[in-house]
Amino acid sequence: MLLEISTQLARIVLISLMNLGTIGNVLNLFIFTRPRFLRSSCTLYFIAVSINNIIAIYVSIFNRLLIGGFSIDVGLSSTIVCKLRPYIGYVILALLPYFYVLTCFDRYCSSSASVICRPWSNKTMAKRFICGAIVLAAILYSHMSIFFQIQKVGSDTISINIRRQLRQISPPLPTTNDIHRRLKIHLIRILFSHFLTQILCVLPFAIITLLGMFVDRTTIVYTFVLRVLTLPLFASYTIAFYVNTLSSQIYRRQLIKLIKKIPPAYGYRTEKLVSIEKALEPIVPHIDELPYYIKIAKKYCHFPSEHGLTQDQSAAIYIYIMEWGDITLYHVLDKAL
Repeated sequence: MLLEISTQLARIVLISLMNLGTIGNVLNLFIFTRPRFLRSSCTLYFIAVSINNIIAIYVSIFNRLLIGGFSIDVGLSSTIVCKLRPYIGYVILALLPYFYVLTCFDRYCSSSASVICRPWSNKTMAKRFICGAIVLAAILYSHMSIFFQIQKVGSDTISINIRRQLRQISPPLPTTNDIHRRLKIHLIRILFSHFLTQILCVLPFAIITLLGMFVDRTTIVYTFVLRVLTLPLFASYTIAFYVNTLSSQIYRRQLIKLIKKIPPAYGYRTEKLVSIEKALEPIVPHIDELPYYIKIAKKYCHFPSEHGLTQDQSAAIYIYIMEWGDITLYHVLDKAL
């Protein structure tokens, strides 16, 4: 019963996280690449975080959805996939805290009174540190491709990890005071909010993993709790946009400006107006006696209209809200849309 609940919960939560995370991280990329934010080297780390999160969603979270929600383990297809899947997944998951540590370091150097530290806070160094973090994570987790292997357990084939690791970091948060002080204060506010959410998301999983060293990890109760507390861990890779929106006024303003730049749908103005009979021709096979209902609509619609609508336009509104049994026009249109 508990395992079935955890399976259904994994399906619902992970699918929701993937959708929300994709939308949020894509919007993060659009906003952080705007000129207002690109003035600061700190922004490059947030861009790296967003890209890393998108990869994590479709590598780690999607893989967890297949395993925990649908009992599909792609690692069983071959030994190479079994080793590469956890290796890539662990590297991607590890990069998020690395990037946040580098962001803290960048803010510390930017606000430092030392002439030695300040040159470390610039875009060139940020790009080097990002590349360095990726290389470092790839090296540190290279053992994952060794310790994962396919084994037989009874009649089942499973992909197991010979060694388990627990990673937890808690770097300090500096203050700032520079030329772009207002922007940097907002970036630090965003950074601080991310660390709070990281702690809230990672801590439950860390605690249950530590408890696993002292209790029987094969019990149904422990497996259920572990599966449930793994979900907030994955949530940390999908909520960055929503944390940014809540924590920074500048971020919200840039988001509003971005939305306002979306061009309105003016294309319909260039389309030639046709009669209601012509417009509803594709729907005729789906609704019996539709031509008859069109005549009824044209007869009883509000015309002439004080709003300048033609008879066909008024009839279109009338027939859309008409009821004539189980199959109505708005049901057909809503289903098609």
